[in-house]
Amino acid sequence: MSAKTFACGAALVWLAACSGGSPPFVQNPSVTQLDRMENANQSARQTGERAPLRSMAAEQIDCTSRADAVCERLFGLRASACAQLTNTGDAPKDAAARQCAVSDYEQAIRLLPDPPKDTDRTALLSGLADALKTMRPYASPANAAALQSRFDDTLGKLQAQPDGQPYAAYFRADADATRAMNGLVAPAQVCPTLTGARSQLATTRTASAELSARIERLSKSIDTFSAAKGCT
Repeated sequence: MSAKTFACGAALVWLAACSGGSPPFVQNPSVTQLDRMENANQSARQTGERAPLRSMAAEQIDCTSRADAVCERLFGLRASACAQLTNTGDAPKDAAARQCAVSDYEQAIRLLPDPPKDTDRTALLSGLADALKTMRPYASPANAAALQSRFDDTLGKLQAQPDGQPYAAYFRADADATRAMNGLVAPAQVCPTLTGARSQLATTRTASAELSARIERLSKSIDTFSAAKGCT
């Protein structure tokens, strides 16, 4: 063995000893980013402040793996942050936030591990349905039909999920009620449309406290509007 070979071998032994016998651990930058965004998300929930949401929305995500849920979670978190920043009063920023929410929910769904967890897929599809719903009032006549098609397609996928039927029923009832309340159905169809939407909600059962609260709010809104219209 040459002196050079021996010296190199000795150096490797010394490095291994100093590092516990294994190479130094290098944190995946996407995992570090996920930790940071999850902390910001928790802060936003606890404080109600928008600053953590803005920091999440500004994150640059360079993650495309489906090997685990990291990339899907990153895009899902940014989508959720953007969805909560669509009503700031700044029209260009609100429009950008609406588009961000839709695009990121779609990307998160594409990056779900194969096979995905049903609960994760349902949550992302529900988020996408919400984001598309938020975009509908701002759609141009040229884009309205395509947007409605994307919304209907998303509800179809929700309906096919083992735990997605209550979400699909809620969004369908909400869409019908909104059309009736905004005069987008014939006057003679306002009350029947509201009655149908209310019936959908009355038979919808869910274990989600958040969805239950939304169903209750929509039900009360329909009841109030129906009473004002004299629906029986």
